[in-house]
Amino acid sequence: MPGWDCHGLPIEIKALQSQDDHTRMKPTDIRAAARRLASKTIEAQKKNFKEWAIMGDWENAYQTMEKGFEIRQLGVFRNMVTKGRLWMYYLLVFPLSKDLGLIPTRFNSSPI
Repeated sequence: MPGWDCHGLPIEIKALQSQDDHTRMKPTDIRAAARRLASKTIEAQKKNFKEWAIMGDWENAYQTMEKGFEIRQLGVFRNMVTKGRLWMYYLLVFPLSKDLGLIPTRFNSSPI
């Protein structure tokens, strides 16, 4: 089944680049601009795929920005938590800093 991962920071950054004064935008406005850009891009890509005779259920393709998709994902996450399948561990993570180099960080190791 075809689909698009069309939410999150990359699409929000791309949407901000097309705005005149994005520094004053509210988060809800940024998400709305990202949704419009994603929808426009999906339709263009879908049209190209059809023209190239790529077969798929294009009318029922999933989009991660759809509320139904998000609700189903939250349900899967809830089931994983309920069954005790998610754990957090202490891990060393090295975020990059342009000025400081690597900075070690620790995360908690406990069940959610």
